[in-house]
Amino acid sequence: MIKQVTVYDNIIFIEGSIPTIQTQGKITYSSGGLKIGSQLKTLNHVKKTMAKKARRQKANAIVGFTYGQKHSILSGDSIKCFGLGYAATIPSQMLEQLHIQYRL
Repeated sequence: MIKQVTVYDNIIFIEGSIPTIQTQGKITYSSGGLKIGSQLKTLNHVKKTMAKKARRQKANAIVGFTYGQKHSILSGDSIKCFGLGYAATIPSQMLEQLHIQYRL
């Protein structure tokens, strides 16, 4: 079931699943560690990084996309951003339907 659909850098981000779409591989993003300022990362930064990874896999979408922030006592900062999803190639006809239905 699709919860939310957005586009960033020509990659479709789908929060939820499309049962008929076969995924190509897991895509993750994680900030934190010893990097200073990782709590200042925005959702756009998460999507930008994940969109690059999706394109490397020749995908036009990330399905099952989830994101957020969590407290990390082991990182240099106290907050860690994360993103998770699966690269997928959505057929053009389905892309058109998504653009119409979600006004992308």
